[in-house]
Amino acid sequence: MCGIVGSMGILTGRGARVVEDLRIVNATRGLNGCGVAYINAQQHIHVIKGMVTPQALCADKKYQKAIKRVNIACIAHSRAATVGSLTAEFAHPFKFKNVTGVHNGTIFEHGRKYLHKNEEYESDSENIMASIDKWGIRKAWSHIDGAAALAFWDKREKALCLIRNAQRPLFFAFLDQEGEVDEGAAMVYASEPWMISGCCDRNNVKHSTIWNPPADALFVFKYSMKKSLVTYDTEMLKPFKWVDHNEVKPYTPPPPFVKRPVNEHTVLSAKNAHERTLEEWTDDDLGDYGWWNGNFGRKPPGSALMPLIDAIKVKTMDEDAFYQAYHYCIQCAGSLLGHYKEAVVIDDKCAMCPTCANKGLQSTPVRQPLWRQ
Repeated sequence: MCGIVGSMGILTGRGARVVEDLRIVNATRGLNGCGVAYINAQQHIHVIKGMVTPQALCADKKYQKAIKRVNIACIAHSRAATVGSLTAEFAHPFKFKNVTGVHNGTIFEHGRKYLHKNEEYESDSENIMASIDKWGIRKAWSHIDGAAALAFWDKREKALCLIRNAQRPLFFAFLDQEGEVDEGAAMVYASEPWMISGCCDRNNVKHSTIWNPPADALFVFKYSMKKSLVTYDTEMLKPFKWVDHNEVKPYTPPPPFVKRPVNEHTVLSAKNAHERTLEEWTDDDLGDYGWWNGNFGRKPPGSALMPLIDAIKVKTMDEDAFYQAYHYCIQCAGSLLGHYKEAVVIDDKCAMCPTCANKGLQSTPVRQPLWRQ
């Protein structure tokens, strides 16, 4: 949650104190370093930053020298670190050939790949400014996948630019004006509206309506030295969209389910298997088959509940292993939970619930479920 404040226009006296107070209260949004950039009418840019508080930065000799010049714009920042080391190098603003600016927000690793030469920059904010310097804000904005509110000076347009997306706030107002005005001798901006109103009231300076720019709207502020007037133009920019940067494969619906015919080589009829079992056990005493009694919990009552098929396996596994291996009945797809003793194991993948096992004696061949296809 970094903080952005600044101004556009030549400010002296109480107006200049408003900007200084904005820098001080901006520390409420970040204490991991701060910085400020002053731009004069000749577009000479002076950046002062460090791992200090805004109050301590005021004592810097470079800062004292910069504020004595006739400046037409100010861009200040207080950092709450998310990406990048806690060093003065990664304090804002970041200065490039054509762009000097600050960023409030975070672009995480998955979103950095859309920015210009992202592997060369440790800081996401520095990477954003490098992208704007290379591509311009209109193209760069569509590559920012993450939270962003930006304030930067563009040498190519000789203008101060403000833009935000829906994930970060930004506000501005004109000084020495009242009501809904769209121009004035000076303009101030901040990440929170109370900063503007509070600092203006403290210094007895009037301000216009505090504007909240719509998301993805670029505000380009320019200062006329002849008229001593700040004006702006607006433009809606195209935001980031994942589909614009990634290949989208057309949706292919799954093939329709085709019921496979059941034959004697895949699943045996319970009835036929029972008949073959009877042939094999004709001369045997069924009561002596202790595995049948011990594992299925019942005695075979004649021909009604005989073993189903000759592929039936003895349950040598314990109850926990059974429930891990078998979940649903192969006939009715019902749950086998609670049927450890009565369920019939056919092979290492198939088992039947006791209800279907009994019905199978008079039913048609067992149906294959979808997961067996």
